[in-house]
Amino acid sequence: MELAEKIMLRMGFPETETGPYVTKLRENIRRQVAGGMRNRSGGSWAPGAEKLTAEQRAKELLALDWEIEHGHSYRVECLDGPHSLKDVLPWLGDLWRNAAMKVRMLKHRVLGQTNPYL
Repeated sequence: MELAEKIMLRMGFPETETGPYVTKLRENIRRQVAGGMRNRSGGSWAPGAEKLTAEQRAKELLALDWEIEHGHSYRVECLDGPHSLKDVLPWLGDLWRNAAMKVRMLKHRVLGQTNPYL
């Protein structure tokens, strides 16, 4: 079994799931594996998520992937803000990355590029 299929199975999508969103997610996972990804989590789902279909879960994961691929997220190094002098530089880096993300999101909004999975 290829790595992409192992990841899909671990994420809760057996090969028998063939809906349009699951198929698109399967393509994304294959592309990501070809790009060097070796592992991926199925994510944490809120209570009640067990009622979601595979298609609904795949659509949510595709929406998340789209946001990440278009720069609508950033790495956070200092979650609680600076508590000491050594935390100031990581905190300033977080502010900078947040501002850059907001500019990317605004650019996409102005250009009319919206997440097709939302």
